[in-house]
Amino acid sequence: MEFVSSEFVFYDCSAFQDCTNCVSSNFACDWCIYENECTGNSLKCKLQGVVGGKGLYREYTLNAQTNATKFGPDKCPRLKKRDTEILLSVDTKRPIEVVAQNLPMLETGQEGYECVIGEEVVRAEVMVNNTIRCEPKQYSYSDQEQEKPIVLKVRWNGNFMIDNPDKVTVTLYKCDVNRTTCGKCLLADSKYECGWCNQVMCRYKDHCQNGAPFLNGNVVCPNPKIISFSPLKGPIEGGTQLIIKGENLGLAFNDTESIMVDNVNCVTEEEGYIPSEQLQCTLSSTPTRLSSWVKVKISKESTTYSATSEEKYSFVIPEVTKIEPTLGPMSGGTDVILEGDNLDAGTSVNVTIADQPCLDIQRKEDGTIHCVTSPVITNVTIGDVVLMIDNGKDDSNVMFYYKTDPTITKILPGHAIASGGTRVQVKGLNLHVAKKKILTMTIDSQEFRGECFNASSLGVSMTCKAPNISAKFMPLEEANYMSIPEYGFILDGVTKYQSLDGEYPPFEYFVDPEYFDLEDNEYNKNEDENLIIPGRNLNLASQKEDVQVKIGKGVCEVKDIGLLHLTCKPPEDQPKSLDGSDGAAEVIVYHGNLNFSVGLLKYYKWPLPLPLEQMIAIAAILIIVILIIVGFCIYRCKAGRSEQKITQFRQQLDQLEMKVAQECKEAFAELQIEIELPTNEEYENQGIPYREFRSCILRVLFPDQPDHPILRDLPENGVRSEKVDMGLQQFGSLINNKTFLLLFIRTLESQSSFTIKDKSNVASLLIVVLQSKMDYATDILKVLLADLIEKGVDQDRARLLMRRNESVAEKFVSNWLSFLLHSYLQESAAAPLYRLFRAIKIHVERGPVDAVTADARYSLNEGKLIREILEYETLNIYAIGLDPAKDPVEVKVLSIDTIMQAKEKIMDALYKNVPYSQRPSPDTVELEWKNTSGRLTLQDENDYTKGDGEWKRLNTLSVYEIRNGASITLINKQGCNSTLTHPRYMNSHVTSSPSRSMSPMLGQGDSENSVKVCHLVKHGDNDNQEGDRGNRMVSEIFLTRLLYTKGALQKFVDELFATILNVRREAANVPLPIKYLFDYFDDQAKENGITNPEVVHAWKSNSLPLRFWVNLIKNPDVIFDIHKSDAVDACLSIIGQTLMDSCSVSEHQLTKESPSSKLLYAKDIPNYKKLVAEYYTEIQRRPAVSDQEMNRVLGDHSTKHKYDFHEQTALNELYYTYVRKYREIILSGLESDEFAQKNKLSFKFEQVEHLMNETNV
Repeated sequence: MEFVSSEFVFYDCSAFQDCTNCVSSNFACDWCIYENECTGNSLKCKLQGVVGGKGLYREYTLNAQTNATKFGPDKCPRLKKRDTEILLSVDTKRPIEVVAQNLPMLETGQEGYECVIGEEVVRAEVMVNNTIRCEPKQYSYSDQEQEKPIVLKVRWNGNFMIDNPDKVTVTLYKCDVNRTTCGKCLLADSKYECGWCNQVMCRYKDHCQNGAPFLNGNVVCPNPKIISFSPLKGPIEGGTQLIIKGENLGLAFNDTESIMVDNVNCVTEEEGYIPSEQLQCTLSSTPTRLSSWVKVKISKESTTYSATSEEKYSFVIPEVTKIEPTLGPMSGGTDVILEGDNLDAGTSVNVTIADQPCLDIQRKEDGTIHCVTSPVITNVTIGDVVLMIDNGKDDSNVMFYYKTDPTITKILPGHAIASGGTRVQVKGLNLHVAKKKILTMTIDSQEFRGECFNASSLGVSMTCKAPNISAKFMPLEEANYMSIPEYGFILDGVTKYQSLDGEYPPFEYFVDPEYFDLEDNEYNKNEDENLIIPGRNLNLASQKEDVQVKIGKGVCEVKDIGLLHLTCKPPEDQPKSLDGSDGAAEVIVYHGNLNFSVGLLKYYKWPLPLPLEQMIAIAAILIIVILIIVGFCIYRCKAGRSEQKITQFRQQLDQLEMKVAQECKEAFAELQIEIELPTNEEYENQGIPYREFRSCILRVLFPDQPDHPILRDLPENGVRSEKVDMGLQQFGSLINNKTFLLLFIRTLESQSSFTIKDKSNVASLLIVVLQSKMDYATDILKVLLADLIEKGVDQDRARLLMRRNESVAEKFVSNWLSFLLHSYLQESAAAPLYRLFRAIKIHVERGPVDAVTADARYSLNEGKLIREILEYETLNIYAIGLDPAKDPVEVKVLSIDTIMQAKEKIMDALYKNVPYSQRPSPDTVELEWKNTSGRLTLQDENDYTKGDGEWKRLNTLSVYEIRNGASITLINKQGCNSTLTHPRYMNSHVTSSPSRSMSPMLGQGDSENSVKVCHLVKHGDNDNQEGDRGNRMVSEIFLTRLLYTKGALQKFVDELFATILNVRREAANVPLPIKYLFDYFDDQAKENGITNPEVVHAWKSNSLPLRFWVNLIKNPDVIFDIHKSDAVDACLSIIGQTLMDSCSVSEHQLTKESPSSKLLYAKDIPNYKKLVAEYYTEIQRRPAVSDQEMNRVLGDHSTKHKYDFHEQTALNELYYTYVRKYREIILSGLESDEFAQKNKLSFKFEQVEHLMNETNV
């Protein structure tokens, strides 16, 4: 059977609601205009009001009947498309007109046309050309939007709608929305006809009050304002991109006339310009630091307005002072942190280390810069850290050390628990070099990580925590572990060990351990030595070091771990619970990353073995027996007292004889045995802790003021007013006037109240003021020296020139040499000077040193020699630093060292490569000794301290019975109980270092009951004290120790003197400043008719060796970041005196009565004198230094160091300390001087006074 199929379409024309959609459909639908409906049978509609459709299905439609005479949507009544918008400001009453087509003629009884705009309905009328005019009305809307488009609707006869196929829209708008400033207002499209009305708000032109100012169009807005700018500071070299945000900053880029910071131009850039709101420019350079407001000028045609920022922009000098860490592998990848001054300045930043870019640079909120080092070639071991911020470049002295990449040789153990956290020991080389140390495990492309830490100081081992892989742990069938072949280490940028697959056996993970509840919750300390915690799988992949057990706030020391049990030793007393309460405490086992609560534990007291009555009776009997024994002993002592005195006297004589023999034998042995001191290679490996130029020079200029104001700019408030700044600038100009400066110095020196300290201070402040003009400073120095020489010749005191600091010139010479010879010093004599210092320190500390008097067994200074025989032994102990995970360090100490002395030796060993200022202060740490009784904090004074009448002797290691091999831990200090820092025993001259000498003092009122502190000897004690008579000997027998110390240090002294005096003249490079100064002395001798060569020799010796070298020998802490103890200082003083004696031309006859300090180097001084004479002769033979050569050296130095100190601060110190004090005398001198009158210097001086006196400083 066959069937016929066909497709039928059913439709409903009434679904279309407007004419256009009705007649545009594919169906046979017509639109009846007067009936306002869409129908498939239009015969019922009025003939003149039918619009027919042209649907595709019309000819196929059954029963389709139409009465249409016009067809298509363009015959529908409709609004025509407009070429322009209909814009209407809110609250503006204005008609709206639109053009329509095919509008129907209204019949009798039909309602007219209406316009519907949103919810508003107004009457409308049809004008000529089918224009529909809506009646005027004020429209508004509540939304805070600049404009609101509303589709216009036109209806007739109530609700018959005129089609709007092109969506003719009326746009309502508000001028004042988001246009709160003049600039934003004028940026509005001109079609809105908005303007800035009455200088207060943005209004439609017809809404501005009559007569009120109305700005619109392309004009300049008044009252420009800078709201903010960034950055707030940048380098003085410029190049900083400044972004300024504000209001009314011009409508076009060309409206910006200029942007200035003080007198520094900022070049505007169109990129980044936002009309009225934002300007962008690049700052030019400035020669000095300055801080000033940002000023913007906006102009168009003849109208100009300006704006000034509320904050100041600062031109600064970014400087890197520290890099952390200081070393990393050659493969790079080390995350380094740069610290310093003004690192947050400028916009663009670039860092290079060893000429390689530092990657991924980030600036942090704390002012630091973070970046990642690049790899370097194999022969690079050290690199400069160079910072570029915009156009500024900081060639700091900060170094980064590239070390050979870490190597891994062994991984123990090769297993862990699934939850990780157990320890994995890694052996190798240079493991400490990498900062980021991570152990990784990879399972199914998912990586698990565990941190590594506690890399030993030599980098031979480190500890890692096994990663937690429990999420992927799938043990083998019938096994309790899982093998992971793909694992490795992240070591900064080192890629060699990122995957150890194939090179090492697979790493094994075992099932996690489980701990069960305690079987007994009570603990009897008498019966139960240890606590046993049950469990399973406890030691499959763990050792006891991986487990920690806590009982409340106490620790149960793990003794052993087995497969099924863990054993630990609880504390002696019941620990408090975690909430601090007494009673039972929770026991928690920490195993790797896991923790288990196994119950509560409570100690209970064991019963007394005897009743209380019986114990009292026994105690009474024991007391009676003891009293009987004591009485008998007293009787026997009185009977034998006379005989004991005779025996005691004989024993003292025997002991004295034995001690003399022992001392002679020891002295002979010491003189014959060669002393081992560190070699040059050992010093080079440790590195020399140089101070930077600024820190070194500050200690030369102001040795007693480590935080002198010249390190800082003047404070902003009060002092730094514009007038004071101007006054200091003019005062600086006067200082740069040679006539004024010389008259200023001569006037001050002529005053009796101008002390030697004042002369030194003025010389130091002047060299700071002139640090950027060293050529001018040199000219001043030459004039001052000429005056001093002429004065010395007139008074027949020429030989004493430069001998004492009796003039500004003498201190100025010292400062001048220190400034210009700093780099030469580091290249030549610094290394042998440091080696000498270290040799003295090591040798002195080999023997006892009295912590109170600084007397030592081994010294070059007779006055600082311990003249007693002391019993002691050398101990090798193991010191653990503040990071207990690091390997212990072996340290040699003496059994009679005080706790503070032992502490300093331990810190020297733990921080041997760390500058002294970067170490923890000895006052902030303590020593903790763990013995069989527990942990004991070692202190110089506590219950162990022994008293002897008015004396109290400091504790030593022997008091605590510390022996060889003991382990002592450095911990952070909890309290402050040290005798040495107790105010009752402190002298006024004691510094912050606890090891400095402290001559014992009586307490308040020096009463007989006051306690004096001593260590090894009782300072100032009478030699005839009966109790110590057996230990007294003729003190001169100990002078051989001076020879022993001299022999130990001889090669270091010779090396230093040879370097200072340029023994190797074929390779010598005498610095130009020395040659220039010595030639000047020769010329001055000729000009003043001095023919005695010894006089010129004395000038040279007093200026260079005495003022420069001897000062450095006695104070090596000027150039090195070290601590100089009083015992070492005593030896350095003897060596410095030896150099002074070597430079003298006088011959002193020595006898056996001469001081030991003169006799000690008596045979060496003639050789040293010969070297001095040859050195001076060699310098004299060299070609003269021209002024051009010298000026080049001085100019280079000025450029390099002109910003090391704040000149304005130095000027401020000079003015308020000396100019104000001697104002009348200075002014009188200026008014009476011919050249000063010619240059109107007195007038300029009074101008300075006027500006400076207006603000109280």
